[in-house]
Amino acid sequence: MAIEIESNLFPIPESGYSTSGFFDPLFPISLFAFQIGITLSSTSLIPGEKAKGSYFFRNDSVPLPRPCTYLAWNRLCRLGNAESTHFVIPFLPSLREEDEVGIAISERGKRVSSLSRRSPHHVRDSQKRIIWGNVYTAHARPESNVGDILVGSIDRSNFAESLVTPSAAQDPATAQEPIRSRFEFIASHGVLGLHAVNSELALPPIKRLLFQFTSQQSAAEWGVAYAECHFAIRRDKGLIEADFREMIHEHITAKQVRQQNESQEIGAEPSGRKSSSKMSRFGDIDLLNL
Repeated sequence: MAIEIESNLFPIPESGYSTSGFFDPLFPISLFAFQIGITLSSTSLIPGEKAKGSYFFRNDSVPLPRPCTYLAWNRLCRLGNAESTHFVIPFLPSLREEDEVGIAISERGKRVSSLSRRSPHHVRDSQKRIIWGNVYTAHARPESNVGDILVGSIDRSNFAESLVTPSAAQDPATAQEPIRSRFEFIASHGVLGLHAVNSELALPPIKRLLFQFTSQQSAAEWGVAYAECHFAIRRDKGLIEADFREMIHEHITAKQVRQQNESQEIGAEPSGRKSSSKMSRFGDIDLLNL
């Protein structure tokens, strides 16, 4: 099976963040792993919407970066140039007062750049006001920990990235972009750029993707995982492919355990069916049934 990945479409087509610099050749593996991690996760807060391609994660349910998904997270969260160690923790863009029309847009089935104000999945205070969650900025260091990884916290994100990115790390192509633009895009359009030649073997699409941190502790733990991956793959870029293989093994093993449990519950023997579809050089993978 051939996989086509258009790297320039993630996270936003023609964005200054649609590149990973030195790691560009390995980015397709990371985007594919990112898609697997999101679509096969059991922690989405809107499980009934998965069939529609919608995924929403909050605090501890947000998938942690790992070596094989790091490059995708880096494009989505990095602040500045390709080697920048400054980044933003994933956040839920807040609909501004002038965006109240977003309610009507969502009811008409069109794209909204956040979670609709009427959504039952919001966290609200005692007066029923929406808690959108803070926007945390962070700085990765070799010995980062939950006590020092976060360097800033703001409650709005509609301002230029240059205001929170040190000048030495800034990229002229992105310095004046709103910090929220990438998260608004994935909230409206999901993940673009991954296609399978045989549509029957394609991963489920991600048409709408949202993240939120209302817990500073959870945000810090996510940031530490990001920092660890940042330095780990720079010490050994082979970790990306090795961890991808491990991810596939984890999901195949979990699937086999589920099949065995289901067979035992109905008093039948496990089917023992083996994967038959092949995905390039990454081994035997049944994408439909992982």
